[in-house]
Amino acid sequence: MSEVLHTLRAEPLRRFRRYPAYKDSGVEWLGEIPAHWEVKRLKEAARLHTGGTPSGVLENVFDEDGVPWVKPDHLQGDRGITMPDRKLARSAACAIGILRAGSVLVCGIGTVGKVGYAPRDVCTNQQINGITFRPPVFERYAQFMVVPLEQEFSRRANKVTIAICNKSEMAEVRVPIPPEPEQRAIAAFLDRETARIDALVAKKERLIELLQEKRTALITRAVTKGLDP
Repeated sequence: MSEVLHTLRAEPLRRFRRYPAYKDSGVEWLGEIPAHWEVKRLKEAARLHTGGTPSGVLENVFDEDGVPWVKPDHLQGDRGITMPDRKLARSAACAIGILRAGSVLVCGIGTVGKVGYAPRDVCTNQQINGITFRPPVFERYAQFMVVPLEQEFSRRANKVTIAICNKSEMAEVRVPIPPEPEQRAIAAFLDRETARIDALVAKKERLIELLQEKRTALITRAVTKGLDP
């Protein structure tokens, strides 16, 4: 624990150097952005697709060698997804639409704004909108870029009964688009730094496990063998 705490205390959240010039993005949640960056609506930078559930009339809907069928519980932010147990046969997957590897996945019903991305070709249920970005948007940058959008998606949701942010509303969300070399640099930096933080978290979790084992062993020893005289 002391090693983890020392590392975290020694390295506060990195302070980034300012760009030479900034401009108002015109987007409330985004504020000012570097002057040479663009702001685009999602529909201008990507293709959006809402998933579905295969029709009951289709035969042989599921296939263990088929296309993973992703639901909101599988979404894991910039880490991607946990791989679903259920996979759809190719014909069933084509009927509801297949998203190519690298596509961003955003929950639009229920836990609105929960995100993930597809490490391979997938299909999704109707709660998820798939966002497949077009060049010059770098896929890994896009996978990080949508993480802070949860509140914006949630703000646009219709919450009369259950929160819903449909594809049309999601398509209007405006996002920052730096030049592609900067996108790649940002993505590489975030991959490196988040991996370092994840490693620290793993060390802490392992230490907690060991302390819990020690606690249980201490109780067991005292109540079964007594105290040292």
